[in-house]
Amino acid sequence: MGEVGGAMSDDASALFWNPAGLGGMKKLQAVVTYNLFVADTSVLTPSFAIPVRGVGTFGLGGSFRMYSDDMLLSRDGISIGAGKPSAMLLSLGYGGSLGKIGSGPVLVGASARFARASIPDVIAGAVGSTAGTSINFGAGILFRRIAGGLDAGAYVQNLGTAGKFGTVTGSSPLNVTIGAAYAIGLSKATTADGSPISRIVPAVDFSLVKGLPTSVSAGVAGGLAFGSKFDRIIRAGFRGMRGTGTPISAG
Repeated sequence: MGEVGGAMSDDASALFWNPAGLGGMKKLQAVVTYNLFVADTSVLTPSFAIPVRGVGTFGLGGSFRMYSDDMLLSRDGISIGAGKPSAMLLSLGYGGSLGKIGSGPVLVGASARFARASIPDVIAGAVGSTAGTSINFGAGILFRRIAGGLDAGAYVQNLGTAGKFGTVTGSSPLNVTIGAAYAIGLSKATTADGSPISRIVPAVDFSLVKGLPTSVSAGVAGGLAFGSKFDRIIRAGFRGMRGTGTPISAG
């Protein structure tokens, strides 16, 4: 979806975007994604949503970056060994409902993240590694069906204390995102919560990241009805930032 998550956070992966989306889930859910960015780098991201009746929905997930090739290390131009970088992120979240405005619920959520990364390094003339950790927090709000099929949401990421990588201390850039999505019904049939069963959902996000140019993300999700179920069959999107390319994703 081109990283569109402001108003389109509607499954367990909402934990990594707008955690308010967890509050709309009524059943246990698991989502696993695998992204291959370049020939030697991939990311595995499992996430789980666990609803508790009368309390809300809790989320648990992780993101693990994997490298297939070693980094070659040298000293004074002479190779002395190799090692693999590593990076992981663990996240906990919660989402719940504040009630309704008009015909749709107002959902709120929060998340906490722990990140750790390490890269091979030459320490005291031998192969070692330099590692760093950070902890940050996020929060979001989501308005469902404000008018017809219109949803709107906003979230903030990377609130918290500075992390440390080796001897360098710094903070992850603050990210504020607002988004909207509109469900266009392809039939009159609706789900129990009033959403069209067969629908196309275009969505767009605007993100402000401290220290970086404004970015725009857009995407579309489509689904068809099979019996009483809604099965999303395609997602596509792009993400653009001033002065950069526009990555495209589809699935």
